[in-house]
Amino acid sequence: VEYSDEDVLFNIPLKDWLSYAFTVGFFIGKWPAYKFVPSITRAQRPKVLIVLFVLTSILLTGLLPLQGHAPIKILGVLIGCVCCSAIFGVEFLYF
Repeated sequence: VEYSDEDVLFNIPLKDWLSYAFTVGFFIGKWPAYKFVPSITRAQRPKVLIVLFVLTSILLTGLLPLQGHAPIKILGVLIGCVCCSAIFGVEFLYF
């Protein structure tokens, strides 16, 4: 992501907002993942992995090229990291 001096929200640079969103997204995503991952059956694991990877990819990379939409970028990273936090648990069970 290219950053410019204009990418500031509440006097905090976009780069810092994305870092905060990444960390908070993984933190928030752990609680649902602890409930969600053990309830997945063996037959559902490949489908769940595909859905989580696609959702995470769209949210983490699809919204970042938008120019001048800092809140949308931050929200995309936050929600993408919530989805991404369950991927490791599902992969661990799958393999």
